[in-house]
Amino acid sequence: MTLALVLEVVLRVAGLFYVFGGIALSRAIATDVMLDRALQKITLEPTPKRETRRAAYWFVVSFFMFAGGVLLVFLIDWAVIGFMVSAVLQALYLGFVGPRYLDDTEEEDHAETRAKSIRATWIYAGVTVVVIVGAAMGVLVSGQAMPWWMLALIAGVILAQTIYLANLIRPRKGGI
Repeated sequence: MTLALVLEVVLRVAGLFYVFGGIALSRAIATDVMLDRALQKITLEPTPKRETRRAAYWFVVSFFMFAGGVLLVFLIDWAVIGFMVSAVLQALYLGFVGPRYLDDTEEEDHAETRAKSIRATWIYAGVTVVVIVGAAMGVLVSGQAMPWWMLALIAGVILAQTIYLANLIRPRKGGI
């Protein structure tokens, strides 16, 4: 087996992993939003704005993670953009945005959760470097070289996931 073939397999597997990672992250966000709404109905107190903003921030991260993963499964070079944007957003969250604006440092498991997030971000950054190396080695195909129907299919999958998630977190009239 050549290095390019091994890298192709590794990239496809990583892409599939982050497709499911993006789905899992978005489902966790949707669950968190639903629980915040239920708590709001029970306590009659509004959800803190930082909770809503944090959910929106991670929704964007999960979008780029999912989209990058889908593109990587098909070995399209645009995956580099998805991975880089998601990695930068994760790093910004951990280094600046989260601690200053969105995190609740009084939560019981804040330190443990933060440590896990930092490890996950380092791993994601490492995978992002591998994706960039794959693109530099020519393992990833130019998106412009793909047939239009393949790009339409990929765009449809990403759009379907986005609509599904938006539907999960949108407010419901009279309900949660």
